[in-house]
Amino acid sequence: MELTLRQRAFFNKLLDLYKEAQRPIHYSVVAQKLGVNRFSAYDMLKLLEEKGLVGSEYVLEGNSGPGRSSIVFYPLVKAKDRAKEVLAHLTGAAEAQEWEQAQERILTALREGQIADKDLLNELLAAIPQTSSPLAYCARVMTALLLRMRQPIRTGDLAGSLTRLLTPGEESSAAGLDVFAGFALGLSATRQRADREWERLLEYVKRYQGYVQEMDSERQDALADFLRKMVGAMTA
Repeated sequence: MELTLRQRAFFNKLLDLYKEAQRPIHYSVVAQKLGVNRFSAYDMLKLLEEKGLVGSEYVLEGNSGPGRSSIVFYPLVKAKDRAKEVLAHLTGAAEAQEWEQAQERILTALREGQIADKDLLNELLAAIPQTSSPLAYCARVMTALLLRMRQPIRTGDLAGSLTRLLTPGEESSAAGLDVFAGFALGLSATRQRADREWERLLEYVKRYQGYVQEMDSERQDALADFLRKMVGAMTA
């Protein structure tokens, strides 16, 4: 059973809301929490119902007496084993492993200087198209962008600006990650001539931005934290 990032986000949000409320959730609540219109939320939950991950039922509006009925949804995780099975599938053991391996490889290379910037960049550009984990894909694209702007990052002002951009606050991690990509592309473009490497990176950034927008806040925060670690490794 294959699920898109968007489908995963809807299921995870429904599961969170269901755990908190301990009752089925109206689709408009899911829509509000995810920042989408209620019709999109309804269609997505019905699709997840067709996939066997979500159930629905009709309830009467109001506490008593006759009234209009309303449809509510709930995750099909009635038994603990079923819940673990579904969540393991959604988070993806393979995805988690690829994400962990990408982080370790990149941070070790940056901190210990195991490999020259150019060689690491070439390695990343070759690996990115083969990356199936959205988190690992974004991590590798971010690293490639940072390597293209490595010299200015070593200066305190730019490093500080990047750190502030990714510091939790009023802005979401998604906004910070998106601004970072545009900032990095702009700086890199002003310092280096366009080439095939640059064209490939532009293509990868478009997909990166799509992934970031589809991710839930937990994954976005994980990426922002990883980017802060990379900036720290480059300026240590």
